Amino acid sequence: MSYDPAIVGYYGKLVESWAADHHPIDLDYLEVSRLKFDATDEEDGRPWDVKGSMMNGVRPTFKFWEDQH
Repeated sequence: MSYDPAIVGYYGKLVESWAADHHPIDLDYLEVSRLKFDATDEEDGRPWDVKGSMMNGVRPTFKFWEDQH
């Protein structure tokens, strides 16, 4: 399977949009101390990173990370 950044970016944006529609986060792509985050918690301003993954024959999944590692 080849890696196509355009396809990865497309599905990544879909996951981020779905997460923002179903959870109290704002997609603002915040940068904190040179770390880039996808969203900010609407309630307390914590940064969040939203990650999606997909494999053939398996439904898409995503995870929220409170910090990057």
